[in-house]
Amino acid sequence: MDYVKLIAEEVSLGMTLPWTVFDRHHRLLMKQGDTVTTGRQLNVLLGQGYRPFAPLAPERRREPTLSQLLGDAANSFSTVSTYANYLHKIFTRLHEGNSAALPRIDELTAHIQHACTADVDAILGAVHLYHDTPYTTWHPLYIALLCELIMKHLEYPPKERKTVLKAALTCNIAMIDLQETLYRHQGPLNDEQSQAVHEHCEKGVAMLRAAGVDDPLWLDLVLQHHEKVNGSGYPCALVKDDIHLEARIISLADRYSAMITGRAYRSGIPSHRALRELFLGKGEEYDEHLAVSFIKELGVYPPGTFVRLANGETAVVIRRTHDTSHPIVRSVVTAQGSLFSRPLRRDCRLPINAIVASCGDDVTLQVPLHTLWYTS
Repeated sequence: MDYVKLIAEEVSLGMTLPWTVFDRHHRLLMKQGDTVTTGRQLNVLLGQGYRPFAPLAPERRREPTLSQLLGDAANSFSTVSTYANYLHKIFTRLHEGNSAALPRIDELTAHIQHACTADVDAILGAVHLYHDTPYTTWHPLYIALLCELIMKHLEYPPKERKTVLKAALTCNIAMIDLQETLYRHQGPLNDEQSQAVHEHCEKGVAMLRAAGVDDPLWLDLVLQHHEKVNGSGYPCALVKDDIHLEARIISLADRYSAMITGRAYRSGIPSHRALRELFLGKGEEYDEHLAVSFIKELGVYPPGTFVRLANGETAVVIRRTHDTSHPIVRSVVTAQGSLFSRPLRRDCRLPINAIVASCGDDVTLQVPLHTLWYTS
């Protein structure tokens, strides 16, 4: 029997499956008659699922807007999850060359700008801690969120920021399938994988043109987002001012997001180490002014960072203050090494709660992430 990849229009939350779904290796994912009850199940089906080939004639309904899907989203973490699922549907349309993707990208970028104004510290917490959707959706989403924060810091007008967000969301559109593979890959890339990586900028531009994108800046940013100021980037080995400033912003956000993210072969780098590497690379791989602005915006201890306090507790940074060395945190591990059943809010401006060190994110939290930010 032939199988075809599931697409976003064929499956949704609450749906009872009309077929049994397998992954590409014919391993069972869900049976016919099962109901899709969680976002995680939906993400797995959309990321890995194949159904038996048969012409389907589902009733065509008007798809909900992103605002309708968000409803009364209670917190930034559920909001980010909804964004990621929506972005997956956008990617499906772009791969089909479907211009219906373009107004949806407009809508998503507007929501990202609002989210980064409404609760920026919780958004940064999501960037550092929330990876509960496929890598191919949350990585570009987090690049866009970081770009929005940097550009606001640099006082870019909202309209100009939107173009950069569109490029950030779509810069890896030509290597979506490969990107998920590389996320779990160990060892060096083979020749075919290396070629696909080096060609994805130019192929991405071609795919966006096919879907109706005609904004020259958007297309240029996708083409240039792997260029480096010292000329060591690709595909054109551009240097310094030959690279759009906005492409340099995307490159910086892309690199930071990749560094703090774990892979099959390594753990994610703690944020303080990632920021240090960006600082050391300023003027070489990265634009010096942008690197400094990026570090100033995130702060010494960005929200979502794990830290050790003078009282012996391990905590998660939840809010920045005017003095970025002394944020507000939630203690999650006691000085004796046991987990708090209810994380305690600590003000690091008090000497007993002062931060003595950053630490890795290997703590297994026993509470939903949003409760760190949204409980008194």
